[in-house]
Amino acid sequence: MKRLLLIFILFVGIGTSAFSQNTIKITGKVTEAGSDFPIPGVSVLVKGTSTGTATDMEGKYTLTASANDIIVYSFIGMKSQEVNVDGRSVIDIALNPQDQGLDEVVVIGYGVQKKSDLTGSVASVKGADLAKTPTLNVGSSISGKVAGVQVTSTDGRPGSSPVIRIRGVGTLNNASPIYVVDGLIVSDINFLNSTEIASLEVLKDASATAIYGSRGANGVILITTKKGKSGKTRIDFSTHLSISEVSNTIDMVSASDYAMLRNESALNSGNEAPFEDPSIFGQGTNWWDEIYSTAISQNYKLSASGGTDKIKYHLSASYDDQEGIVEKTDLEKITIRANNEYQLSKHVKVGHNLSFIKVDKHGGPDPTITAYRAPGIYEPYQEDGSFTEIVEANNPLVGTYYNNSLNESERLVGNFFGEVKVGDFLFRSSYGFEKKDIYNRSYTPEYVANGRQSNDISKLTKSNLRYRSYIWDNTINYYKDFKNHHFDAMAGISIQDTKSETLKGFATDIPNNSNLWYLDATFNSESESVDNYATSWSYLSYMFRMNYSYLDRYLLTATYRIDGSSKFSDGNRYAHFPSLALGWRVSQEDFLIDNDIISNLKLRASWGIIGNDKIGAYASIQSLSTTESIGGNTSGIVAVLGENEGVAQGATLLKLSDPTIVWEETTQTDIGMEIGFFKNKLSAELDYYRRETDDILIAVPIPSYFGTRQDPVVNAARVLNDGFEMILRWEDKKGDFSYGVSANLTTVNNEVKELANGRSFLAGSVDSQSFTRTMQGNAIGAFYGYKVDGVFQNAEELAFYPVLGGEQAGDLRFKDINGDGVITEDDQTIIGSPIPDFTFGLNLHCEYKGFDFSMDLQGVAGNEIANGKIKKRWDAGYNYEASALDRWHGEGTSNTNPRLNDADVHNEKMSDYWLEDGSYLRIRNVQLGYTLPKSITQKLSLDQVRTYVSATNLYTFTNYSGFTPDIGGSNVLTNGIDMGVYPLSATYTFGLNVTF
Repeated sequence: MKRLLLIFILFVGIGTSAFSQNTIKITGKVTEAGSDFPIPGVSVLVKGTSTGTATDMEGKYTLTASANDIIVYSFIGMKSQEVNVDGRSVIDIALNPQDQGLDEVVVIGYGVQKKSDLTGSVASVKGADLAKTPTLNVGSSISGKVAGVQVTSTDGRPGSSPVIRIRGVGTLNNASPIYVVDGLIVSDINFLNSTEIASLEVLKDASATAIYGSRGANGVILITTKKGKSGKTRIDFSTHLSISEVSNTIDMVSASDYAMLRNESALNSGNEAPFEDPSIFGQGTNWWDEIYSTAISQNYKLSASGGTDKIKYHLSASYDDQEGIVEKTDLEKITIRANNEYQLSKHVKVGHNLSFIKVDKHGGPDPTITAYRAPGIYEPYQEDGSFTEIVEANNPLVGTYYNNSLNESERLVGNFFGEVKVGDFLFRSSYGFEKKDIYNRSYTPEYVANGRQSNDISKLTKSNLRYRSYIWDNTINYYKDFKNHHFDAMAGISIQDTKSETLKGFATDIPNNSNLWYLDATFNSESESVDNYATSWSYLSYMFRMNYSYLDRYLLTATYRIDGSSKFSDGNRYAHFPSLALGWRVSQEDFLIDNDIISNLKLRASWGIIGNDKIGAYASIQSLSTTESIGGNTSGIVAVLGENEGVAQGATLLKLSDPTIVWEETTQTDIGMEIGFFKNKLSAELDYYRRETDDILIAVPIPSYFGTRQDPVVNAARVLNDGFEMILRWEDKKGDFSYGVSANLTTVNNEVKELANGRSFLAGSVDSQSFTRTMQGNAIGAFYGYKVDGVFQNAEELAFYPVLGGEQAGDLRFKDINGDGVITEDDQTIIGSPIPDFTFGLNLHCEYKGFDFSMDLQGVAGNEIANGKIKKRWDAGYNYEASALDRWHGEGTSNTNPRLNDADVHNEKMSDYWLEDGSYLRIRNVQLGYTLPKSITQKLSLDQVRTYVSATNLYTFTNYSGFTPDIGGSNVLTNGIDMGVYPLSATYTFGLNVTF
């Protein structure tokens, strides 16, 4: 019996030993496909058993299984996956959404959240969608893709930044959103390439933006760059070649027509006709052909990513070389990125996100407006090769030829972070920094190009900007599920310190030798001048957020932030920004949960207060200056004092201040609905938003007798923006063919509710011309002037209609708004707005086997553009647009366009004659790609090969007569005024992506 017992024990021991040798402790992380966002609460189960676990708040799990087991990963709203263990101890999984992104994980600021649990208005764009538009600026890539976001161009130069507005214009100063890259608040996103982005989120309502408190009033754009994942090393190489040309030019008259019109204008003003026979000039010079050319750009990028359970890495380097369509407007950019994570232990993780960017950019004077004014009767060059003198204007080629400008910048952006997980708590500390060093040089030699254009003495200007910003964030997160309740909370403290210093120098009489372009090389030391100034400001912030859900259907989010800013005086530095949001997932109720038609229905509402302090660092402090600038030269202020008449250093008042200024505060309400049909093949989102901004900060002009050079900043206004956002999507798949369509539409109503300090309006002027007035009851930067009621046809009409005085037949007839029988300044009124009534976008994509196609369209409707460049041309004998051929030149010839007149002082007054419809629809991007079959790439030892062709800014449907109706501007008081801008380019790209 003892022998049998011994044999039995030995048998069991051997069996147990054999079993233990096949048992593996498996760890891993579950993320959302296409990003590195962790998914908490994923069920991880050994198939056919009850052995399982769930991922924690970081998406991590630990499980014991046999070497040959199959593990099933499942999560509501995601496609389940079954994975063979195959003896592995680390298995990372990326789950794909099952119902068109319903439960995708999105970044919300200091954390992530399932889209189905969101109570705020947050839009998300995948990096793959952004990369379809080959541009050096990420901001341009989101145009038309996000409801409520308007993107306008300032000009088409390489490296130029667009103007981004989220849900209208809510302030009279800087109305741009803030940008957060990998958790770090940065000054701009010009340094990013769209191919480096994993996802981009736009936070729009108070519930979403309140966590950023004082910076959230204009919206928040969150960007997460690509990270490494566990698995074998993945090598990606991409390159593209682009050809750009001017997308649109303005039709100008021929040289003969110019001479004919010029004669007519001179005769109308009582002068002699300057040309005896206009017909001899023929077609003449097309100045657009002289200044614009085809530009070639190229990009190369190499990245490596991968990792283990101990380290994950993503390393990349890229090179961009972009030419502009105007000579000497080019850009070279080198970007190096390192995003790594290191798992030091089960509870401790550290990492960094680092980017180094070097940019060399040439950007001389834009010849567009000069070419617009130059008559075609002149050849560009004389027979001896010298520049032709253009009497009426300037030769547009001269400025570019003699320009020697250079902008060099080096930028280091990133953060180092550490995380410690203890039970249900996660402690995170992140130290972020942004360092910029920018060098500018502009040299103009001594030259005589012709009798009109010359420079008597060479000039050299140099400047160096040193910018440093540091942010230290410390947060603690708590995550807990119990029975039918889910609860997570975050509390934190943030410290930011920003400093910048500028050193500028100027000198004349510098030799025309690039080796001697230094200030001390001047032959005239008395011409040397130096400016040196600096600014600094800091923040101290406390933040709290709580998310709660019951039965996965009743949702609550509460946020509270306290911000302190050094920009305000001691008694006004701190402000409080609360928000509250509620959500109800109706589709999770028993009466809808099994509905075959409605697959998702969520109602949400939010309210909150957010702030804005985008003013100068010393707006609340009076300042003096010991220097003055005259004719571009800076010198000290001195005074002769005393009996001995000695020279003493002096000072003058630079700026008055209001020490009582307080934060701008925006109170925002949002009511939204999300609905999906047929397993979310068809989905829609609808939002109503209302955002009212009080105590708007702006520099208000004061009378010159105060003796100051700068206007004081005061709390001067209250502005309302409200409207609707609508998004409609359809996604489906039929066999090998999949396709999708999404459309978005946003309405914007902008109204100034109040102007403080007794002001009736704020004027907006460009080039000494008044265009806008910001007045109570109207939109910010609304156009102001006379309304036109036709053209005076004869003397009888001049006697019958009210006149301003001095009109003749052929002049514009202004409306008598107040009905007093005469035209005066009191008859001026609001005549239009640069803010569109609607912004919209349409995005399409389809895939069939290896082929993929996408097209993006975007546009605006209901806004006006002030054609300032054509208004300005009346000052001299500049060239004419082709529309001038339709001018009034006799009774009955036109009741729209006035006569030509060299001495015109009437028709050039601001009126709605100078306004044009700014509505447009643009084919933003079209792309066709092909991915080689696996059967071919495997033979080449490659994972994937994709080639594509694309066209950007392909065509714009518009009635606007200028280069582009996409007219932006950073100053909200002078937005939508076209004074002649560097035009947009139509770009055709050929690209290749290879994965090893």
